[in-house]
Amino acid sequence: MKRYRGYRADNDEAIVLVEHGDGWAENLAHHRKHSPAGFEWGYLGSGPAELARCLIIDHLGARAWCAACEGTGITGPAYRHRDTLDPDQCWVCMGEGTAFQPVVYQSLKFEIVATWGDRWELGADALGLFLGRFGGRGGGAGVLHLQGVTVLGPRLERGDGST
Repeated sequence: MKRYRGYRADNDEAIVLVEHGDGWAENLAHHRKHSPAGFEWGYLGSGPAELARCLIIDHLGARAWCAACEGTGITGPAYRHRDTLDPDQCWVCMGEGTAFQPVVYQSLKFEIVATWGDRWELGADALGLFLGRFGGRGGGAGVLHLQGVTVLGPRLERGDGST
């Protein structure tokens, strides 16, 4: 089973590895969103948010990306306003590019990533259990955007099951 491990190198650089069940390990891919400097942990900040987001992306694989915009966060043609191109934000993922909302990785950051010391380890099974708290369909990350459906807000029920 896949495991994620992090440690500090001698120069204090944060190293994050993905260890596969067959003993093969690789660096966790950095899908830049919050921290151009890379991953961090042990506090609440952009580096830990980036790590939490990338852990979820790796765990979900292809299911992590918004199907409507193919992970770009934009849809449709870009419109020109004077010298600037202005693409439309994807209405399914709200420009995030992922099939999960920021509350998912921010919760992982607050509850787990911020508590880690110099060395840590997280099993894919534990990450899956964490993500399961958010519901989701098909074992996804929960608080998922319904692919291909524009969601503008929650649908309220009257209490009798009708809307």
